[in-house]
Amino acid sequence: MAKVKKKKTFKLDVFAIISLVVIGVYCFLMLFLLGWGLLSSLKHQMDFKNNIFGLPQSTAVNNNFGWRFDNYITAFDIFKVSKMMHTYYLEELFLNSLLYALSQSFFHVATCLMTGYACAKYRFKLNKVIYTTAVIVMLIPIVGNLPSEMQLAKFFFGGVNDINLLELCIMKCQYTGIYFLVFYSTYKSISWTYAEAAQLDGAGHFQIFFQIMLPLGKSAISAVFVLLFINYWNDYYTPMIFWSQNPTIAYALYWFQRGNRAASKPILMAVSFLATLPVLIVFVIFRNKIMGNLTMGGLKG
Repeated sequence: MAKVKKKKTFKLDVFAIISLVVIGVYCFLMLFLLGWGLLSSLKHQMDFKNNIFGLPQSTAVNNNFGWRFDNYITAFDIFKVSKMMHTYYLEELFLNSLLYALSQSFFHVATCLMTGYACAKYRFKLNKVIYTTAVIVMLIPIVGNLPSEMQLAKFFFGGVNDINLLELCIMKCQYTGIYFLVFYSTYKSISWTYAEAAQLDGAGHFQIFFQIMLPLGKSAISAVFVLLFINYWNDYYTPMIFWSQNPTIAYALYWFQRGNRAASKPILMAVSFLATLPVLIVFVIFRNKIMGNLTMGGLKG
């Protein structure tokens, strides 16, 4: 007898419906704020005061409002910050942010990757201690880590504001957090049969890690790197405290908003969009990596 294919039915319980509604409202608010900020950056100051949520007015009495695309030209010209008798313009701020985000992301990924791989694939006495510490530290607020980081910087590097980029990278060599768990689960799901086959051919532990395990985890590595890059690009408090002699664009945006109170709201919106433009580009290019699975299966067949 021919088998009758059963149609798959999807049932939504109360929890699933509530979750979908909450996620839908959250996504709508994020898109609304993004669209509102973009429209506001294209308005005149008087148009922004009288027409907060509407489209930019094309005509006005005794005023030339309309779509003010020149706000971005003005923002590009006035977006700067002065530190130590030197003025940093947008190009130099972008370069500082790129160096900071790339270097911090690399060291952070490398530390979490190696620690997560070691805990997932090797048995040693401190295995459970390292894993438990990573979970517990996730419960501590970020502001709870800052005083300890400042004390460590004073002890090892002799100060707080005079830290160079390499010393700042060493401070970010921390395995604790959600990304340690991502790499731990990634390599926990990969079968050790790959390594056993390589050991039969005479491969050592480092060769197995760099030539076999590292390529197998490239999906998780690339996704975590992109997420950390976005996080460090938007980070302003760390450069403000430890790397203030080389301001990043996030720190400059914080400083610009506080020091230019006379600037109009549309200009501030335009500056904010200029600062976040690289992050939007990175997200669009690597959105499949971010949305994809961060774990991989083991052997098949």
